[in-house]
Amino acid sequence: MKNKPGMMNYKNSGYVINSIRLAANLCLEKEASAMVTGPISKSILNKAGYKISGHTEFLADICKKKSLMLLMNKKIKVALHTTHLPIQSVTKEITKTKLKKTISLLNEEMKTKFAISKPKILVTGLNPHAGEDGLLGQQDSKIIAPVIKDFQKKNVCVDGPVAADTAFLRKNIAKYDVILTMYHDQGLPVIKFDNFKTTVNVTLGLPIVRVSVDHGTALDLVGTGKIDTSSFEQAIKVAKKLCNA
Repeated sequence: MKNKPGMMNYKNSGYVINSIRLAANLCLEKEASAMVTGPISKSILNKAGYKISGHTEFLADICKKKSLMLLMNKKIKVALHTTHLPIQSVTKEITKTKLKKTISLLNEEMKTKFAISKPKILVTGLNPHAGEDGLLGQQDSKIIAPVIKDFQKKNVCVDGPVAADTAFLRKNIAKYDVILTMYHDQGLPVIKFDNFKTTVNVTLGLPIVRVSVDHGTALDLVGTGKIDTSSFEQAIKVAKKLCNA
């Protein structure tokens, strides 16, 4: 099949996967300081037999570390407890053990990568109105809240769970260094709406620096002359800054 601009070809998937592996290994071997990635088509890669749900998870597997997705721009930092999962699978990931690991990792990475000595973390609930005292779900009161209380006893500055629809009020953005959401579409719409062009994706938890654009493949824009490189340019700037952290 002849390749055309803007047309996906699953036969190229091996090249894409090997490119990611090469970049990650160069960083692990200290031959490169950071890797900056563009978007990939997860559906095409899976069609070719590569069972990955995204860069974040794939790099965690390569580095053999727990990873955490962080979206950030100049005003907001948003971390995700779960990433590329169907909604029906999210609740299985809301456990005390997994949430403790996420908050611990987020707290440490905010210190090391962003030089925040005592990070202020706000955690959203899973359900509408953070469960409404159990009326709309038990995870908020029986899992998320107790985990937060345990961290507070250890003098970690973490609050919540708060309803996701009020987590991003201006007063919260001003008060907290990062907002931890329970799933993908709780956090990403807000930060992309705030400033789509300068928002980037940083993978926390890895022994390497990885930064990415915050958007997808945008195949519909190929050949139109309307492609905006702002997010990619910002990703390079952030990667350079993190290398000097």
